[in-house]
Amino acid sequence: MLQKNRKVNVNEINFNVIVKGSGDAVILLHGFGDTANVWHNQIDYLVVAGFKVIAPDLRGFGGTDAPEWKENYEIEKLASDVKGLADEFGVDDFHLVAHGFSTIVGWYLAEHYPEKLKSMVIISMGHPGSYEDAGIEQLQKGWYRFAFLLPGIAEKQISLNNWEVLRKLFGNHRQVKQIIKNISRSGRITSAMNWYRANVIPLYTGEFPGLAIPLLGCWGEHDPVFLEEQMKNTKKFSNGKWHYVKIENAGYWPQLDRPDLLNNLIGDWITYKYANK
Repeated sequence: MLQKNRKVNVNEINFNVIVKGSGDAVILLHGFGDTANVWHNQIDYLVVAGFKVIAPDLRGFGGTDAPEWKENYEIEKLASDVKGLADEFGVDDFHLVAHGFSTIVGWYLAEHYPEKLKSMVIISMGHPGSYEDAGIEQLQKGWYRFAFLLPGIAEKQISLNNWEVLRKLFGNHRQVKQIIKNISRSGRITSAMNWYRANVIPLYTGEFPGLAIPLLGCWGEHDPVFLEEQMKNTKKFSNGKWHYVKIENAGYWPQLDRPDLLNNLIGDWITYKYANK
């Protein structure tokens, strides 16, 4: 189900954004190659639950501008985009839901703008520090992070043989077809890889002593990219309320594989039903 989008300018970037509902704000951040529409199962659920949903196509993706050069994708700019979008829509603070590599934006916001976050839900990828500590198997699964750093070469290799590398990376999930469509547009493969080129070395691993933001971690048991360990061990990087849920019969995209379950988890978390658990 497609949503009606709006165009806004933040940080000299034209953003394509789904804005729907009223009440406390929830900002949804998609992962690599996706757009805001990957949250189509969550948007109406949250609106009916009484929230205002802000779901942007992030910088470099979908209908949002894709500036050249990796410097335009540094973590400070990506986080400033989210803060700027909140300001644009008159939101003082918000709940944040982030998937995949966009979780690094959430961690940066949590460290530098903690007053903006009411709670945070991270899906698939945990804290970068936990990811780095997850061992050789996680390093092997994350080979693409380093392959993406090779300008020109990576763009050519990923699209060979009908995007075979990308299909295998995500276990031939049905969403890969949409990602291929998204990044096949002129310059968009490079934009997607610039998220990694600007932030993988050094990988953002900030810590935030004293932070008490409620944090929910969700991981799909068949995730081909991220290990469970890197999500479970995220607890040691949070000083606030922490809860972890392993989602059965789901892979890298729990929002697509188990939408009803994930909706309930997000809804319960941001309405603080876990507060006493």
